[in-house]
Amino acid sequence: MYTQLERGQIKIAFTRVQSEKVIGGYYERSGGVSNHKTNLNSKYIPLFKQIIRGGGRPEIDVYWSPLVPNGGGYVCADDENTLSAYNDLGFKLIPCRILKPKNLKAQEGAIWAEKADQDIALAKTVPPILEKYSSFFGNKFPDFSTVINRLKRECGETRKVIISFHQDFGTGSHYHQMLHTLIVRHERVLDSILRLVVLNRVEHASALTRIAYEAFLNFYIDWLSPEFFGPRLQLLARVRGAQASSDRSLDSHLSVLGNFVDFLENTHHKARISPLGLYFHESIYPELSLVAHQSYRHLEYEAEGFNESDPGPLSSTTQLGRWLDILTAELLIRVRNDVGAIPHISSS
Repeated sequence: MYTQLERGQIKIAFTRVQSEKVIGGYYERSGGVSNHKTNLNSKYIPLFKQIIRGGGRPEIDVYWSPLVPNGGGYVCADDENTLSAYNDLGFKLIPCRILKPKNLKAQEGAIWAEKADQDIALAKTVPPILEKYSSFFGNKFPDFSTVINRLKRECGETRKVIISFHQDFGTGSHYHQMLHTLIVRHERVLDSILRLVVLNRVEHASALTRIAYEAFLNFYIDWLSPEFFGPRLQLLARVRGAQASSDRSLDSHLSVLGNFVDFLENTHHKARISPLGLYFHESIYPELSLVAHQSYRHLEYEAEGFNESDPGPLSSTTQLGRWLDILTAELLIRVRNDVGAIPHISSS
């Protein structure tokens, strides 16, 4: 399989797989019976735990084996020590590189890649199976300030868990710093949204909600495979930042990203594979985009009678609270998965 991969004859899929669905080792058939084989060497597990707690997120290579009892399953023949380290640290969703992926229903989205000349290219994306949304409040509808203050507290607790989980491994800038900063920025946006709603500036609060949503979509791509997508997101940001300053010297670096550029910059494509899905996207994004792009609908709403006072809310704060509840819950579940401490969260 690795020979086929090197020759560009098979695809791979970057995703997260539930820990209980990955079997360490592999199976061989002998005399009509499937026998489990393993190369696990427990003396190396502490090293991989140290790498993970130091901010590394090595993906494990897995493949589908029909020899697994009860209909087949994913096996990890070459990264058993890493798999065991993730399991020991309490990870429920493990970053995986699936060799020769199949179109199987899965909890998380998957991004398929293939060899293109000397680089790697996007082959296709597979959305997750969406059955329900995570939520801190379920079907309850408390007032807006109660919702936001609870979400801010959950963010604060998550920041503490990240810091507690991290153990310096001398890696310099690392994934845990990114997670911590992500939560700091999300908590800051929640605080700004609440302050604007208190001032009856719901229109402005809606624009910030779009910022929080797009930040989540970018995070999710990175989270699926931090050591593959993280550097690519950083490179893309560096090139676009230079272009914004009229510096075109980095443009040639975009060729390394190939056809990943369109995917990484297209909100609809990213929404399709996110755990929020297209239904959530189509419910929230068009309305928030009208605000961000300053649709004349809002101008006309205030235009009559030369009114200079605040017109009042243009959208429902209850709906805004529901969106932010779901968005924050889906974010924190995945962040806290990566520090071995998934919070208790309802579903709706």
